[in-house]
Amino acid sequence: MLQLKRLGSTVIWCLGMMLSLFSLLSTAHAAPTLRYVATSGYNTGIGPLPVINQCTDNTKPCRTVQWAVNRSNSGDEIRVATGVYTGVQAWAGVTQSVYLSKTITIRGGYTTTDWLISNPIKRPTVLDAEGKGRVFYITGKAAPTLEGLRIVNGSASDLRGDPNSAGDPNRNDAGGGIYSHDASPLIVNNVISGNNGCDGCSTYGRGGGIYLFNAPATALISGNLIVNNQAANTILGWGGGVALRESDARVVFNTIAHNQGGTVGDGGGIYILDGSPTIADNLILTNTAGTGVLCNGGGLFARSSTPITIERNLFQDNRALFGTGVISMPSTGGGLYFNGARVSIRDNVFRSNTAATSQAGLGGGLYLSNLAASSRVSGNHVFGNNRASYGVYGDGGGLYLNQSQATVAHNTVFNNIASSSDQGAGGGVYVNGGGGLLHDNVITGNLAMLGAVSDWGYGGGVAISNSVVTLRDNRIVENLANSAPGNASGVGGGLWIYLGAPQIIGNEISGNTSGAGSIGLGGGLYAEETQLTIDRNTIQSNRATGDLSSRGGGVRLNHCTPFTLTNNIVAHNVVSQTGSGVAIVASAGQLAHNTIAANDLGDDVGVSVSSGSQVTLTNNLIANQAVGISQTGAILVMADYTLFDNNGANYNTGVTSAHEVPGPAALTADYHLQSSSNAIDHGTPLIWVTLDVDDDPRLGLPDVGADERVTHVWLPVVLRQ
Repeated sequence: MLQLKRLGSTVIWCLGMMLSLFSLLSTAHAAPTLRYVATSGYNTGIGPLPVINQCTDNTKPCRTVQWAVNRSNSGDEIRVATGVYTGVQAWAGVTQSVYLSKTITIRGGYTTTDWLISNPIKRPTVLDAEGKGRVFYITGKAAPTLEGLRIVNGSASDLRGDPNSAGDPNRNDAGGGIYSHDASPLIVNNVISGNNGCDGCSTYGRGGGIYLFNAPATALISGNLIVNNQAANTILGWGGGVALRESDARVVFNTIAHNQGGTVGDGGGIYILDGSPTIADNLILTNTAGTGVLCNGGGLFARSSTPITIERNLFQDNRALFGTGVISMPSTGGGLYFNGARVSIRDNVFRSNTAATSQAGLGGGLYLSNLAASSRVSGNHVFGNNRASYGVYGDGGGLYLNQSQATVAHNTVFNNIASSSDQGAGGGVYVNGGGGLLHDNVITGNLAMLGAVSDWGYGGGVAISNSVVTLRDNRIVENLANSAPGNASGVGGGLWIYLGAPQIIGNEISGNTSGAGSIGLGGGLYAEETQLTIDRNTIQSNRATGDLSSRGGGVRLNHCTPFTLTNNIVAHNVVSQTGSGVAIVASAGQLAHNTIAANDLGDDVGVSVSSGSQVTLTNNLIANQAVGISQTGAILVMADYTLFDNNGANYNTGVTSAHEVPGPAALTADYHLQSSSNAIDHGTPLIWVTLDVDDDPRLGLPDVGADERVTHVWLPVVLRQ
């Protein structure tokens, strides 16, 4: 019996403990509470006795959002009726309309007669700080949700919050509309307008509309209209619409428009400093980084040492600098500025963005700097009058790539302009230093310089300066180095290359024009002081025009030592004066396995060699020109295993030719070999030439010219298996 009593006591004790535990669990997981706010509500003082409204009765809503927040627990939802809620208050040493350190939801768009359905468009809920402080201040490890609100007229002036490199937060003013530190807010379907990071303050401003510091990847800014915000109206402003500092937040499906950084500004629409955020599926429209001196990133500015993803956005009508700048300090990145090692920029549209309106500019659509080989820029459409500069000089109308090793692939770059009224370079793309790979891009209809009747345009399609970049399998077609008449000059209608040692491989370079005024050099390609490899390209129907001087309809090489031209088709190019096909000046190198044919307008010369050049030619097919090879003042011009066909003169005095291959050339319409061509198997093997213009292998005795005629042998099915 004693044992039974002890057992009973034990059971009762266990049941009591279980009930206590269930009670604690029930308290910990209590259902979220709905709380209500309306302009007609009250916080305290209704009735004969003192009343503290807990905001839980929808027939008796509270008067202010902050009052409801103070009474909320984690997980609660505050529903706010339509109306305008003004006023700010000091809380924990800062001033704002609403101070948040809890994981709660604040949602607008209700009425006092309908607390079930939110319709923030028809029933706007406006939180107006009236320029007296921020609208929202969010701090701590909370994850609040702000949805369906109009967040307006916030100002972070003299409220600080943006830290310096030492971590001191009391440096610059930040977050006029929403300021968040260490939290992971969900900012969804709001209108954020008319806010200032710094309004007439004594410091600098950051994040006019939204500022997130140290936000994790769970933070979300989505579906918002972020419009007419300003980071600073004094001097330096970063992030007119949104500023992300050391944050991994997702910024997706927003419209970010008509925001401004500052007088000197970075990131008119969005500013990113460090962190690994994702910027996707946004409309980034008509933002301005700044109005004076030096500005960067009209639509988006990003500088980070960790990976960033930028995809499927529309960047349109953004401007880095809209105003007076400094000639020696060009503004950069009309649509996008990025400086960092690792980035993925894919499937975006860049249209009608401008780096600078009245001063020097670089990168009308995009300015990208210091990208590592792991970075990729792919599938973007850069078109429709992106412009580096409307005044002074401009480089890179569509894209400026600075000191980078990235892969730039499968993009379309068309109808962009480097400069409107002064020297311009790289109407489509400008590559400055670095290396990397540009492949399978379409670069067409771009213009290096427009309208300056006494200046120079360089590289209508692509300009390359002091780089070892590889251009492979691109279509560089119908670009123009200079459209102006008079004394204007154009150099490199398709490509202009200066210094460095780039490789130009497997591209179509056709229909480009170098000049429309006094000087036109290199209709398809111009290179100067470059160690150049030109291999397996089709260089066709380009024009070098100029009343005073015109050289190299297809290719012009000037002081290039050494160079190689191998496996190229150079055909039907036009020059006003000298070197319809290829013009070589003061250079040393070799031409091997090229087909140079029908360059029959202008001086009608296939290859022109002059001014102390030393050139050897091996296994080339030169046909259908007035003069196949012409030399003037060259040191050495030696041709070996050349098939000359249907030229007025194969070469002039001073050219040495050996082992000539008799015709016929028997070329097809696209300058490949027919089966009747005597070029087949009549070349001499060159150990360093293993492929032809179509990447077909050269085996045994090679064919003369760019094409190796390949006979396909079809095996029975059983052997193929």
